[in-house]
Amino acid sequence: GINEAIKYANENNINYIKLEKGTYLIDVVDNEITLMSNIEFDLNGSTLKVLSNSEPRYNLIHIIDAQNVKVKNGILLGDRETHDYTNQTQPTHEWGHGIKIEQAKDIEISNLDISLMTGDGIDINDTMDENKMRTENIVITRNNIHHVRRNGISVGAVDTLEITYNSIHDISGTNPQSGIDIERNNANQFYKNVTISNNKIYNHKSGSSVAFFDTAENFKIIDNELSDRISAN
Repeated sequence: GINEAIKYANENNINYIKLEKGTYLIDVVDNEITLMSNIEFDLNGSTLKVLSNSEPRYNLIHIIDAQNVKVKNGILLGDRETHDYTNQTQPTHEWGHGIKIEQAKDIEISNLDISLMTGDGIDINDTMDENKMRTENIVITRNNIHHVRRNGISVGAVDTLEITYNSIHDISGTNPQSGIDIERNNANQFYKNVTISNNKIYNHKSGSSVAFFDTAENFKIIDNELSDRISAN
């Protein structure tokens, strides 16, 4: 029903969707929430809860090939504690994301509580296909991301990213287990114009509050409260 509402809004030039407050059980295997362009998605204090499953990969909210999207004001709850890990096609089950952003621009994620994902709280990526939209101008602000298994926030490729005023903590379960991990998947990807500021990052298994790999252009880490090191490789 949520996806039908998003589709209706997109087709009728409606730019604001506000959920009736409640708890929504989401079948992420067959019906992940897929946001379209020019939508402000206000959870209004609601909880979106992952229906327990056995899939190594899932997204509770997926923002792909979209621009001018906001998601705010609610709770995203994963199935970490009830997930079936017996599916051994990808045994780590490390790709169950609260929000996945790819080939998207002008995106803002704010005032969410994201927890108990089998993978990352938020994953930001880009296939680097020149025929598709670039991932750029992403803002992640004032969220509480915690008790996820892989990373609080993972970044594979992006141009212009702000991660500000978030609390990211209690990350453990499957590597890398960092607060923020910035690591491209292949040599064609890049990240530049990244600012990480005024965040509180603590209690993560890896020992790296912020980990980044390779070279980055215009990369700033300022005014954060970090329990562990910033690591660069």
